[in-house]
Amino acid sequence: MVTKIGSGGGIRFLGRGSLSLFNSSVTSNHATYGGGIDAESYTGDLTLNLLHNVSVGSNTATESGGGVRIQSQGNGGHSVTLNAWSPNLAVVNNEATNKYGGGV
Repeated sequence: MVTKIGSGGGIRFLGRGSLSLFNSSVTSNHATYGGGIDAESYTGDLTLNLLHNVSVGSNTATESGGGVRIQSQGNGGHSVTLNAWSPNLAVVNNEATNKYGGGV
């Protein structure tokens, strides 16, 4: 378990490019934004891929994105994409206590 003030209690991905998770578990983390995973783009397009055998569970954000938070920052018009298409993907029991997106 990780408790973090800021963003990305379990994983913090800031920048551009892609991050792919498979056969992974992101559980029991805490942060202000993105309790489990926080992915933010400031400088280019960003893609987060949650693939085969991924579990994101029991994470808490005190603001937004209990399980996963993904967004574009700034005025660059960058795209952010979340690909989550596996039958063995679980995003469960996550919580955003003050604002938006308990799961995603």
